[in-house]
Amino acid sequence: AESAAAATGAQMKVNFCTPHAAVYKDKAVEQVVLPGAAGVFGVTMGHSPIISQLEPGVVTVIHVGGTQEKYFISGGFSVTQADSVTDISVPEAFPLTDLDESAIRANYATASSTNNSAAEGSIAKATAMIEMSVNSAMARALGITL
Repeated sequence: AESAAAATGAQMKVNFCTPHAAVYKDKAVEQVVLPGAAGVFGVTMGHSPIISQLEPGVVTVIHVGGTQEKYFISGGFSVTQADSVTDISVPEAFPLTDLDESAIRANYATASSTNNSAAEGSIAKATAMIEMSVNSAMARALGITL
């Protein structure tokens, strides 16, 4: 069943890009769900303009007709404009189906070990904490407990 917005031809558009490739450019969609710094939020046609920092997590794109695609992102920014265009800019985006549970577990264990042995305030400790955070977010996206 088409929504009223789709029936009238009025739809929100999404531009979803990484530095090396566009996932979507000017794509008409029903909704996009984003992992904002203040919490997960959805954007639909007519949403108020908003700028949000994105945290590591899942971007869900709900296409016209209801089909969903889910991508893991490591962070980024989104800008929703008054004309119902949402721009999503992220350093990396991967379909959830591309994530490897064993690699996530191994990377988290390595980062945790480095975090425990690195000196407070060191670059190694900061890097390990970031790696732990991102791998934890990937695990949550897949429903994995680390």
